[in-house]
Amino acid sequence: MATSRARTKSGGGAALVTTTSSTTSTEASTEPAVDISLGSITWQGDRATAVDSLGRRHALTLERQLQQAATHLLRVAKPSSGAVVVLSATDSRILALSETPNEVSRADSLIWSANTPSASLFKLVTTAALIEHAQLQPSHRVCSEGGEHRLEQRHLGAPRGGRVVCGEFSEILGVSRNAAYARLVHSHLSGDDLANFADRFGFNSPLPGDVSAELGRFRSTNDPVRLVRTATGFVGSSLSALGAAYLGLIIARGGVAPRLHLIADDLEPSVTTAPALALANAGAASAEPARPWHVISSTTAGRVRDMMEKVISHGTAADAFRDESGHRLLPQLRVAGKTGTLGRDEHVASWFVGFAPSRDPKVVVAVLLDNGPIWQTTAKRVASSLLRTYFEPPLAAQLAAR
Repeated sequence: MATSRARTKSGGGAALVTTTSSTTSTEASTEPAVDISLGSITWQGDRATAVDSLGRRHALTLERQLQQAATHLLRVAKPSSGAVVVLSATDSRILALSETPNEVSRADSLIWSANTPSASLFKLVTTAALIEHAQLQPSHRVCSEGGEHRLEQRHLGAPRGGRVVCGEFSEILGVSRNAAYARLVHSHLSGDDLANFADRFGFNSPLPGDVSAELGRFRSTNDPVRLVRTATGFVGSSLSALGAAYLGLIIARGGVAPRLHLIADDLEPSVTTAPALALANAGAASAEPARPWHVISSTTAGRVRDMMEKVISHGTAADAFRDESGHRLLPQLRVAGKTGTLGRDEHVASWFVGFAPSRDPKVVVAVLLDNGPIWQTTAKRVASSLLRTYFEPPLAAQLAAR
C-alpha cells in the first residue's frame, strides 16, 4: 500500500492529509531502511563495509577513489562543517558519502538530517511548479528590481524604479533572480500549489532507499510575502546533503523518483542477525520491487535541466567551471547545476547540486559547506573539482570498465 498526500487549507496554512491507495511507488519501500554509521566504514581493497545501529556489518556501494577524493576536497575546503554526496545517475547507487566532522550524531549530521536551509536549491522545486502547474513557457518575460538579499511587499508587483532587469523565464534560474521569482510565484502559485510540489519531491518524508535518511523539511504558508520568500529558499525549507543530491537525481532521471541504494549485498554471514530482523529481511526480499514514480513530467524535468545548464554556462556557477583565462575546465562535457548561498548568524551555507553529462547523466554531485566568517572556498568549486576527478583519467576509465 502506498501513501498519497494532499493539502487542505487550515488556519491560514496547509495541513497534510494522508490517505492510502493501492499504487506501488518509491514511497512503498520493499526493505526496511537501516541506519549506517559513517565513522564505522572500513575498506578491504576496493570494498567498503560499515556497521548499522544494530551492530550488523554491511557491504556498501561506495567507490573508494571517489570517497577518497570527496574526503580530501572537504579537508582542503576547511569548512566549519560540510558534506559531499555522489550518486550514480544510471542505477541510483550511492558512490561517495563524506562529512566533516565525521563523528557526529545522526541528528546533527548534514548528510542524514535536514539541518541546513535549502537556500536557492529550493528554486528547483519552485521552477518545476511554475513550468508544470502554471504552464509558463521559456520565452515568458518578467521584469524585476532588487531582491538580491531580501524580498519585500514591493517585489510582488511590477517594479516602479531602481535598476529594473527584464528577461525571459528561461534565464532566471541561471542568475538566481529572486525578485523575478517573487513576481511569478505571486501571480501564478498559491501556498497549496507550492506545498504540493514540495510533497511530490519528497519533503517531509523519509528518503526512498535502503538507508535511513531525511530528504528535507518544508513549512507551508499562504501569506503572500512569506510565500515568495519560501519559494526562493530564504525561509521555510531545509535539506540534508543526501536530499539535495536526490533532488538533482530526480531531474537527471527525467522526473522519475528512484530508490537509492547504499547496501551492496546481504548481511555478511559471519554476523549474527536478530531473528525478527531476519524474518523482516526475508519478507522484504520476496516482495514485489517498488516501481519508480514520476514526480514531474519528463518535459518539465527537461526544461528545468535546460535552465540548470545556464547556471554553469553563464550563471552563478560559471566561474567555478572555467579557469582564469575563461576556458572551460570540462570542455567536452555539458553540466547542469544549481548553487545556493544563505547566511545565518556567523555562518554561511554554501550549496551546489548538479549532474553530468547533462543530456546523458552518469553522476549526480551535491556539496554543502557550512562556512564561517573566514572561509577557503565554495561548494560550486568543490563540486567542479570532484566532477573533474570523476570524468578525467584514470578514474573515468576505471569506472567505465565496471
